[in-house]
Amino acid sequence: MIVSKALDSDYCIFSIVGPHSGESLDSILERKKTDIINGKIAFWNVNLSKNFINDIRKTLGKRQCYVIMLEGSSNDTKGRDIAKSYSVDNLNWNEIPSDISKVSGNLSNSATAFVYNNLEIVDNKSVDLNFYNEVSDTSKAVKFSNFKSTVFAKKRKNKRSDGMKNHERNIIGVLGIEYPYAVYLR
Repeated sequence: MIVSKALDSDYCIFSIVGPHSGESLDSILERKKTDIINGKIAFWNVNLSKNFINDIRKTLGKRQCYVIMLEGSSNDTKGRDIAKSYSVDNLNWNEIPSDISKVSGNLSNSATAFVYNNLEIVDNKSVDLNFYNEVSDTSKAVKFSNFKSTVFAKKRKNKRSDGMKNHERNIIGVLGIEYPYAVYLR
């Protein structure tokens, strides 16, 4: 079970997930699970900054990492664009493989996606976010907002007392990601 590996890992990424581009979360999870079987790589569309991607690559080198997908109040993305290509460096572009399902959403100039090689759907498991700090500023507790639904986190030995009030979160699933961790989309 990769959820156990994710929760034991020193670093992980927390991301609040929900319906996307008019598709239910359950449907997305099943479709994305099939992508791993059909393709060598698969993508999970998420809005990340260039700094976020660079932080992941710099911190992890080429180690395995996990995206812990959390239940939350994620609004359905209104964008229905379908990505046709991806890039590790935002300079050299490759076509999205034809053997995986669509990668869709709001594909602005900064559109990004996690590159994953494993997806586990999880039932009846939660995580206490007060045992994590944000990697970008280790003095900060993990916190989400309307503008920030994905956080790169480092595990703590002790529980924070100044973290989120709603710090126990249900885990929906876990993505296993490897270098390059995330790519740009267009």
